[in-house]
Amino acid sequence: MKTIEEIPIYREGVDDVASSEAFQDDPMHFHVRAYRKCGPVYRTYFRDRMWVTLAGLDANDFVWRNSTIWSYGTGNAPFHQEMGLDHVTALDGKEHLTKRAILKPAHNQGPAMHYLPDFLEQLRSELQMETGSGEPLELMTYWSEVIVWIAAQTYAKSEVPREAIPKVCRWEYQMLRGLFLDDFRHSYIAREEYKKLKEDAYKWMGEIIDDRLANPDKYADNFSDVIAARLEKTGELNRDWLINDLYLVWIAGSDNTANLINWALLFTYQNPEWL
Repeated sequence: MKTIEEIPIYREGVDDVASSEAFQDDPMHFHVRAYRKCGPVYRTYFRDRMWVTLAGLDANDFVWRNSTIWSYGTGNAPFHQEMGLDHVTALDGKEHLTKRAILKPAHNQGPAMHYLPDFLEQLRSELQMETGSGEPLELMTYWSEVIVWIAAQTYAKSEVPREAIPKVCRWEYQMLRGLFLDDFRHSYIAREEYKKLKEDAYKWMGEIIDDRLANPDKYADNFSDVIAARLEKTGELNRDWLINDLYLVWIAGSDNTANLINWALLFTYQNPEWL
């Protein structure tokens, strides 16, 4: 077990401030260089203080063996406050592993490949409608909405109307950006716009859960498997916990995935030989 002082420090430039600037200029390659030099666990200076950076699979093992220096519940406390006490990125130890096991049926590669033809067909249909309109698209918003809409038709089959999807996506976008505003977070989430977006998102998730609980054999999809895993692991079907499970299967990650798609397309457009 290492102490903080024994973890190697990675710097670029003449001092910590210069290293922090190098990190901000090109964070991805900064961490690649740090990983190659120091391995999966290292310290680096950023935002006026030293941080421990964890990378790769070895990082998980390091966290579990050094639980006194990191707690997801403490480090990600805003997730608890905004998403409830059963949110996976704010759970530690046994509770964290149990939640991951519950979500596993929806997050394996197998389910994704199973639905791939459906993903492609729905994406083709969406793109045909948009290109036919002749109107310009804000692509980051568009990809996020398409991802959540397709997930509603496949991973978590539901009766959510297409026109409700933009509000769900705006709530996810604002929720994630508001979580770590420190002193400004409470005023941010107290805004009427945010409260209404969250209310609408939870309304739809609540209706989906109520339908599932009332009709347990109606659907055969990834979320059905998650519900079965929850019953097996916890012995009960708590409505609030199921809403959080649904959020993680249906909505969570859509913003990150939209970013990935957008940058992949831009880089490919700029480098056509990649095709």
